[in-house]
Amino acid sequence: MKGIRYASIALLLMGGVSAALAQYPQGKFKQLDTNGDGVVDRDEYAAGLRASFAAMDQDRNGVVTLQELINYNASNQASDRVEPQVVAEAQMSAMDANRDGQITSDEFDEVGEKTFASFDKDHDGKLTTLDGSVH
Repeated sequence: MKGIRYASIALLLMGGVSAALAQYPQGKFKQLDTNGDGVVDRDEYAAGLRASFAAMDQDRNGVVTLQELINYNASNQASDRVEPQVVAEAQMSAMDANRDGQITSDEFDEVGEKTFASFDKDHDGKLTTLDGSVH
């Protein structure tokens, strides 16, 4: 259950699907598969995480605040069923490990790593449609 929680939160942070869906959307998979080989490896996934964090860190100060999450969710429609503030509060709660009201890139990366691991069903360090997480 913990893996599903991390997966859902990371998907929301990356502009993916609603928290109810702990599956990777095909469109995001294709976006992360930068070399087009049908596989998302750890490097491609990490690059996607860095880009997502940068997009959320609107003032470029190296941390993401609740207001930045709200703005990001509203502009990217991270969830069409839940208000951006509700999604942002859940994201902050799940990712702000030290409870200081901001998400650092290290905190974001930690959740991203756990998400990657939860998607990598065969533990080969690569995400493919065979992992069953891409739809």
